[in-house]
Parts: sequence; structure tokens; C-alpha cells
Amino acid sequence: MAQILRKNNPNQKMKFTAAALLTAILLHSAWAEMLPSMVMLIAFVPLLWVAKISAEQKLPARSLALYIYLSFTIWNILSFWWGFKVSILAVTAPIFINATLMTVVFGLSYVARMRLGENFGYAALLFFWLAFEHIHSFWFMAFPWLNLGNGLGFDTWLIQWYEFTGVGGGSFWILLSNIVLFRLLFGSKKYPQHINILRYIIVTIIIVFPIVLSLSMKTTNETDRQYIKTNILQTNINPYTEKFDTTKIRQQFIDLIELAKRQPVTDSISVFYAPETAIVDKLSVKNIDSSWYAKKINEFLVERPNTFFIVGAFTRQSINKEENKNQLYNSVLLFQNNAPVQVYNKNLLVPGTEKPFFDILPKSISKPEEISHRLCAGKRRKAFNTKHFTVAPIVCWESIFGEFSARFSAKTDWLTVLTNDGWWTSNSGRRQQLQYSRIRAIEARRFVVRCSNTGLSAIIAPDGSLLAVAPPNQTAILSARIEKSSIKTWYSYYGDFIGRIATFFSVFLLLYIFVAKFKKHTFTKLL
Repeated sequence: MAQILRKNNPNQKMKFTAAALLTAILLHSAWAEMLPSMVMLIAFVPLLWVAKISAEQKLPARSLALYIYLSFTIWNILSFWWGFKVSILAVTAPIFINATLMTVVFGLSYVARMRLGENFGYAALLFFWLAFEHIHSFWFMAFPWLNLGNGLGFDTWLIQWYEFTGVGGGSFWILLSNIVLFRLLFGSKKYPQHINILRYIIVTIIIVFPIVLSLSMKTTNETDRQYIKTNILQTNINPYTEKFDTTKIRQQFIDLIELAKRQPVTDSISVFYAPETAIVDKLSVKNIDSSWYAKKINEFLVERPNTFFIVGAFTRQSINKEENKNQLYNSVLLFQNNAPVQVYNKNLLVPGTEKPFFDILPKSISKPEEISHRLCAGKRRKAFNTKHFTVAPIVCWESIFGEFSARFSAKTDWLTVLTNDGWWTSNSGRRQQLQYSRIRAIEARRFVVRCSNTGLSAIIAPDGSLLAVAPPNQTAILSARIEKSSIKTWYSYYGDFIGRIATFFSVFLLLYIFVAKFKKHTFTKLL
């Protein structure tokens, strides 16, 4: 690597470095809301220029790997820096693994370009990146936070068509727009005038059509509308200094119930929400109904016959009574009058904090130890069913996964996201996660009720618009009426079909690249 870089023109190295930094800044600016999210439609142009110059000079892929890795690492760090406040190791690993995988994807597309031609190189970048984002949502180090389509979530008016494609459609649009714009600006100038005009028209259609489509779309209005009163309890308890203090956890819950009592008693159907792990005590699954917390909630509900209470809690299930061994879960509980409690266990755990990366790494790497490796993942998506409604409970990290959330919501009336964003301490992380909940609303065409410990709690309409938002770092009650929905979107039915198609073609493209190398090597030997 050092020898290759020394051979390069120093002036060119500076230009390549500047191009890499520019791509990183443009991508980050969408997540930081410094620029409109449409800036991502040109963000890859500098890196594509680096690849073009490198290809013209017939440089090997490793000669530009440093610039690509620099670009993606800076983008990851700038957009996810606030996670370091939770755990340095737990955030460092996914950031650098994410940047490495992105570099590999871009590098493979460059290899395809060198062996199969320029057009194959661009096609490879499109397919490989979409396949990477798809696979990156399913393995043990799943980290879809910076999937390109998520960056458009800050301008929901742009992405109403996500109900068909999900985030994968946004990633496809971003990549395709960058490629066609780059080819228009830096491609061959030898085309006849009428061909150049046609190229401009095609590029304009690719960029403008999704915008026009989004602006023309409206959410479907159902004739038989049914509304549910929603009450979000934002408790604002510091997770570092107060929340897990064993001398305060019961008083904190009493304060939570007192906060709920501020809402007037009503005969209409209403639901109260308390944040993720509002109940810190590890409740035995078999004895939840007889626990101290259940008694407090039932005392609250007895005067409100049509009221339901959804609350986050740690729960435990005994696996060896003699050795006092338990499986612990990050759960959501639904309480109602005259019915047993319903329990949902978080299915998707956060790598590094709620589950270890590898068994060989230290297992206690998070702060505090209460949410470390001991948590177990739930085995199935279990919605809450009552005679009045069905709701999909989603816990924090799970709201980042579009296909998981959309398919979970397909047979429910709305989505609820319980989270504890107090870990981030910065509004950057809170705002990003709020935007992802807005994307989930569009993908499923459901209301989303987002209850956060320290904010940002919000009520989100099916078009992604914010109906109400509680201010951060304040105790608050957020109330509104939400509409039940039975709509089943294309995305909630088919999931990330774009990612699956891209993965299918990526396999054959990789094989073709390998065969091309083998055939060339064999032919050279024969000569």
C-alpha cells in the first residue's frame, strides 16, 4: 500500500483525500440536518470521481481503498458519535465494521469495473450496496442505522412511496441518482446532440419522478374510522444516575402512576404508555399479575374500566430453580381490567450492549451492567390483542429495522415504540431515532406512538408527520386521538424485496467476476 501511494502524484493524493472527505461530509449533512436530505443524491459523486481516475490509470483496488475507508469511517463517526457516551467498545466495533463492509462493497464494484467494464462497475455498485444493506439487517452484527434510505427520513414529504419499497427504495434512488448524474457530468462528451438531450431527460426523470410521485400520494382514508385516546408518559429519569438506583425504583414508579392520574377519568377507550424499562425490577413471568407493580397499575385501572396500560419492564424466566438461574428479557407488558397481563419480549437486541459481539470478548461492556449480556432475545413477534384493538409493541432498537416493523404491524391497528433515549444524552441520537419511527409510519401506513423516557416522545401520523412532540429532558404527558387502521401496504406484505433481488443478482455478478478472472488467467498462460 505504501509503495503504491508513493507512486501516486502528491497533488492527486490531496485531491483524492479531499474527494473522500467531501463525500463523508455530504452524507453526514443529511443525518445532521445541516442540508436537505436530497444532498445524498450527489454525495457519492466525489468517490465515483476517485474510482474513475483510478480506473483510467489502471490502479489496483487496494490503491484507492484507503480513501474509500477514510470517507466511510468519517461519515460513520460523525453520524453516530453520540453512541460513544453509552459504551466506547460497543459503538467502536459497529462503526469500524460498518465502514469496512462499505469499503469492501465499493472496492468490489471497482474490481468489477476493471475486469468487466465501466457499465458492469456501476451495476455492481448498485447491486452490491443494496445487497449489503439487506444482509446487514439479519446477521449477528446487524447495524442498519446508516442505510442510505434512512437519511431521507428527515424529509418525509420526499418518501411517501416507501409504503411500496421501504428504505431499500430510498437507497436505490440515491445510488442510481449519483451514478447517472456522475456519468452525465464526467462521462464521454462525444455523443451527438440529440443523444445528450436524451441523457439529460433521463437523468431528470430519475431524480424528479420519485419527488412528484411522493407529492401526489395521499394516505388512504377508511370509511369506518375508529379512534383511540393515547396518553404518553414521559418520565424523564436519568438512566446513568437515577433509573437503576435500587433505593429509588419503586418511588419512581409511584411518581409514574401519579403522572398518569393527572389525566381526567373518561369512559372512552384510552391507552397509557410508559417507557422502555419503566419497571426496573426483574419481574417473574409467572408472577407478574401478583407483583407490587401489577397491584399499583390495577388500582389505577379499576377507576377507568376502558383504560389499558402498556409499560416497559425487565422480566425473568427461571431455567434452573436449584441453581437460581434465570433468563432475563427486555419486555413490554399490557395491563387491562379483568384479564391476565400480556407480555412481549424484545426480539432484536443491540449488539455490544444487550448482547455480546462474540463469546471471546468481555461480556460486561456496557454501562450500567443491568443491561449487559445477560439479556435474552424473544423468539417471536407477539402483538397485543384486546377486544378493542391490536397493537404491535416495538422496543427501541427494533424500530430501526423496517421489514421487521412493517411485517409486525401488518395485522395490527397501530405501532407503539417504547424506548429510553436518555442513554444518548444528545439530541442528535434522539432526533435520528425519531426520524426512523416516522419512516416506519410511512412504510406500514400506521400511526406510531413513540414513548421515550427523556424524549423525544411523539405521536406520528401514517404519512410520517408529527402530530405532537414532547420536549426533551422534561416530565410530560402527551395526549391525542389516533386512528385505527387495517391497511396492508405492499412493503408490509413483501418486505425488502429490493434487497432480496439485489442479493440474488449480486451472487451471479460475483461469480461472473471470478470466472472473468479465471478465464483471463488461463488465456494468458496459453499465450
